[in-house]
Amino acid sequence: MPTLATSLLGQLQSIQGGTAFHAGTIGKKSHKISIAELGELVFPLNKIQTDALIRAAHVAPFGKGNETLVDETVRKTWEIDANDLDVSDENSRSTSAPSY
Repeated sequence: MPTLATSLLGQLQSIQGGTAFHAGTIGKKSHKISIAELGELVFPLNKIQTDALIRAAHVAPFGKGNETLVDETVRKTWEIDANDLDVSDENSRSTSAPSY
C-alpha cells in the first residue's frame, strides 16, 4: 500500500500544463537566505521574521515607457534590494544576489 507521501507525489507528477511544484525532503535544508541587518531566514517564517521582512522592504517601482513609477493602484508589489540579499548553498560558498 503506497504511503500518503508517495500517493501525493504521484498525483502531483500527473499534473499537466504550466504548473510547478517542489518535491523534496521535508526538513532538509539545502539553501540559506540572509537579509542584511536581519540575518538568516528560518522556514517556515514566524511572525517576528515576517514583520522584519516587511520593514526591510520598500514599494517596488515599475516602468512605463521611459518613466519609472510607483503607483499601488497599478502594481502593489514590494521588494528588498538585491545588495541586501545573500543566498548560499550548504555545499558551496555564499553567493550574493546579482545586481541588475
